[in-house]
Amino acid sequence: MTIDHEGEFVLPSSVAPESAKAMAEAIEFYSSEYDVQMFQGAPGGHKTYLGVENSACRFCSRGRPEVTFKKAAHAISELLGNRTLLSRYECDDCNARFSVFESDLAAMSYAARMAGQVLGKKGVPSTKTREGKSRIDFKRDDGYLIQNYEDDPIAEIDEANHTLTIGGQPRGYRPLGVFKSLTKTAVTLLRDDELPHFKDALTWLREKDVSTNLTPGSLNFVCMSTFTPGESPFGNTKVILLRRRSSDGSGPALISLVMFGCTSYQTVVPSPSLDAHHIGGSVKMPPIPIFPFLDDARVRGLTQFGLRSLASPSSEQTEGVVTFHVGSIERVPPS
Repeated sequence: MTIDHEGEFVLPSSVAPESAKAMAEAIEFYSSEYDVQMFQGAPGGHKTYLGVENSACRFCSRGRPEVTFKKAAHAISELLGNRTLLSRYECDDCNARFSVFESDLAAMSYAARMAGQVLGKKGVPSTKTREGKSRIDFKRDDGYLIQNYEDDPIAEIDEANHTLTIGGQPRGYRPLGVFKSLTKTAVTLLRDDELPHFKDALTWLREKDVSTNLTPGSLNFVCMSTFTPGESPFGNTKVILLRRRSSDGSGPALISLVMFGCTSYQTVVPSPSLDAHHIGGSVKMPPIPIFPFLDDARVRGLTQFGLRSLASPSSEQTEGVVTFHVGSIERVPPS
């Protein structure tokens, strides 16, 4: 798959007009310098496996009987809505180690997954207040069920602006643990012949903590994110890998974009050997245009772009605040 840009640029409804020029330039950059491969997972359906049975673990190089392969390893995290794209590259020991870093990803993304109605291992995430009285749950047939107590509120309605703002209990996560979980997904999706270029990433992924044998990416753990209001406008969970065509291109060698619900995360996969020419210089990486992957019929507002660093090994707190725009507000007697 390649990104093509031909003829007139058509502005999607989810993009602000002032960003049209920047998006057109990003399309031109990625279409001229990168090849793109997409992977997709779903919350249910036919299962597809990457790799072959009885092969060694991609991450620790051990095989049977030294290690076991009994657990179902997900090529894309199950908490992001993938139960169908699985991997035979991962032994049970590595699977258990990666689950710790996946917990960081779960904590950082829980509000986004709740807003995007992402069906993870335990369904769409619920949230509650610190006191535990007020809470929000998602019911597949009924939508969001909000139990809001005046002395312990979790939701605020702004009738003038037609918004509903919810703020659940903050959750702790390590940004570098999130980056490690996203890197693990990208490395899982690589071809076997590409692995020698990502030895540093593999060495780091084998560590039980986040900072041992740490190799910075060419953009030092930067994460570009998007949030597009709507009814899970990305549909099924998707990951695209963008591979730089030339050895001395202006961008990173490998870029990963994870898309789920209403949210996307764009990061660089560390490869000091392929990105050596960027040391001491500049790296070009504009936000990847996400509109080709959105279902426009599900979009309910303009896409918001964010930029954060995932370089810290220390725990941080999520804000856990999400604002919904509502078409109408109707007051009814309590049942």
